[in-house]
Amino acid sequence: MSFSYDLPDEIMRETLLRLPVKSLLRFMSVSKTFHALISNPHFITSHLLHHSTKSPPYLIFCRYDMQLRKRCFTLHSSDDPFPLKPIESPFPYPHCNNNQFFDIVGSLNGLLCLAYADLLGFDDYIFWNPSINKSICLPRPNITFDSHGSSTCFLGFGFHPKTDDHILVRLVYLVSDSSSNTAPPLVEIYTLRTGEWKSVTSPATRYVFGDKALSVSLNGAIHWLARAPLLRNVIVVFDMGDKVFREMAVPKSLEGVEQDLNMGVVVVDGLLALVSCNLWQGESSYTVWVMKEYGEAESWTKLFDIVGVRLGRVLGFRKNGEVVVVSKAGKLLSYEPSCQKTLDPDIRGGMDSFYLDNHIESLVLLNVEDGVMGRQASSSSASKGKEIGENEGKRYILDVTSAPLF
Repeated sequence: MSFSYDLPDEIMRETLLRLPVKSLLRFMSVSKTFHALISNPHFITSHLLHHSTKSPPYLIFCRYDMQLRKRCFTLHSSDDPFPLKPIESPFPYPHCNNNQFFDIVGSLNGLLCLAYADLLGFDDYIFWNPSINKSICLPRPNITFDSHGSSTCFLGFGFHPKTDDHILVRLVYLVSDSSSNTAPPLVEIYTLRTGEWKSVTSPATRYVFGDKALSVSLNGAIHWLARAPLLRNVIVVFDMGDKVFREMAVPKSLEGVEQDLNMGVVVVDGLLALVSCNLWQGESSYTVWVMKEYGEAESWTKLFDIVGVRLGRVLGFRKNGEVVVVSKAGKLLSYEPSCQKTLDPDIRGGMDSFYLDNHIESLVLLNVEDGVMGRQASSSSASKGKEIGENEGKRYILDVTSAPLF
C-alpha cells in the first residue's frame, strides 16, 4: 500500500486505523510524520477500539513442553480448528535472567502480564505485547520479602476503560499474620499510566483464595473466586475506578459448597461466568453458569454440564461453543457441549502450565519510552543480549529463546 502525502490528515489517520499492527510498524520507519501519528496515544487507543470491535480476536495459547523443557506460545485464528493450525509460532517471550518460572496473570488488549517467581515469591512482573515485540519490566513492589518477610500473594490484571489504564493488583497475606483468621491482606496496585505502585484500602474481610486463584477483568473491575468467613463462597470484586473491594454472590446452590474452591471465574460471550466442580461417587463433572445481568445474583443461569472427561480444569471457551479443557493426565481436549463429544488433538503438558485466552493485536506500549516506567526493554534489543536495566542491584535480560509447539 502506498500513501500520498497530500492526503488530508483525517483521511490518512482513518486509513491507518484500519491497518494491522505489522503494517503500521513498517509505516513508522517510512517518515517522521507516520511515526508521530502512529505512536500518538490517541491513535493507539483509537486503533485498539477499532480492531476490538471490527476484528475477530485471535487465541493465544501457551503450555510447558516437557520434552523441550520450556514454555511455548502460539497464536491461532478464532475460526480455524484449534489447536491444529497455529498462524504464528513461535513467540519469543521476555524472560528474567534470574528466574526460571513464571505465571501468566492475564491477557487484555494485546497485553500479557507475566509474574516471575523465585523461592521467595512473586516480586518481578512484566507487561508484554507480542505484536510489537515490546515489554516493560515493572519496578519492584513496595511489599516484598525484604520489607515485610514471607507472604502469600494473589494477583489480578485488569483494564479500566474510563481511564484507559492497565492495572495490576497484588493482595499480599503476610505469614506473620497467619495466626490470625481475621487479618486482611495488604493491597497495592500498579498502573501503567503512572508507572508506580501505590497502596489501596484492603478489603474488610480476610478471604481464602484457591492455590490457583485466577482472575478476570470485566466492566471496569477484577474478579476472583474466594471463600469468606462462615464458609461462604463469593466472588471478590475490585473496582478499578473507585479502588474499593466488594462481594458478589455466586449461585445459591454453590454458596456453601466445600470442595477446596474447585471453581473458577471466567468470561463467556462477554458475560461473567463460573465453572464449578460436582463430585458424585468419586466421579466429577463440571457445570458452567453465567450471570445474565451483571451484578444481579438472581440472574445466574446454568448453561451446561461437562461430563465424561477426567477434567483437570477449563482453559477457555471458543466462539463456536467448544470448551477447551485439560484432563487430569495433562491432555489438551476440546469438548462439544451439544453432543458431549471430546476431541483429543494429542497435545500434552503440565496441567497447570496450559493457558488460553482471547488476543487482539494492538499498539499498547508502543509509546512507552525507555526510562519512563521503571525497568523496561524491547525484545529486539534483548536478542542481542543487551542488559535492560537495574533495580536494587538486580539485572534483567530478555531471553527470546523459544521453539515451535506443533
